[in-house]
Amino acid sequence: MKKYLSQHFFVFVLIFIPIFVFCDEREDIRKYVSSLKSSDAKVRLAAIESLSRIQNNPEVVDILVDAFKQEQDNYLKIQILEVLAIQKSTKSLECIYSALDDTNPYVRQQAVISLGYYNDEEKVANILSDIFDKEEKEFVKLTIVNTVGNMTNRVAIPVLSKALNEKNSKQLRFLAIERLHNIGNTEALIELEKYKNDKDLEIKQRINKIISEKRKKIEIKKK
Repeated sequence: MKKYLSQHFFVFVLIFIPIFVFCDEREDIRKYVSSLKSSDAKVRLAAIESLSRIQNNPEVVDILVDAFKQEQDNYLKIQILEVLAIQKSTKSLECIYSALDDTNPYVRQQAVISLGYYNDEEKVANILSDIFDKEEKEFVKLTIVNTVGNMTNRVAIPVLSKALNEKNSKQLRFLAIERLHNIGNTEALIELEKYKNDKDLEIKQRINKIISEKRKKIEIKKK
């Protein structure tokens, strides 16, 4: 009898523990939603951090997207974007896209970084290519080049080509050169060769060094 009861009690525990956990989570989420409406930024930040620990929950994504739309504090908007990047859902991606047009450049920068978490590299690269054209802040453009450059394939080349043509920013140009160097395929080499006679001596020297190294590697392979 004791054995029978202990076995059934074990089954009861297995069935009802997930229900209790689910109920606790729902209750926690309700508390966080309430906290997101607080006038105290620290309380809202704590709620965002708590929601970040709840994974694979569409309700959490909806809550954070709504919170982003209503949030006025740029630092908190950045924190929300960081969490949405990890969630990787359609709704979170749409929110990140909208943040690319935010009035605050640091929010835009975080939106660019957040896009780097998504697997559809061609779509992301195309979007960032359009954003690059209208972005005025150099540090945001540098982030775009970094994010696209990390893709290390052909989809990155159009954006890197634009950055290499930014005559007023040597930092952008050098970053584009190094990213094209890292990609290292034929298309990247062709793009670099367009600037092998560049008026900027440092740019010219770096590009010609990369081209020379690449050609030596090709000759070694032929042997």
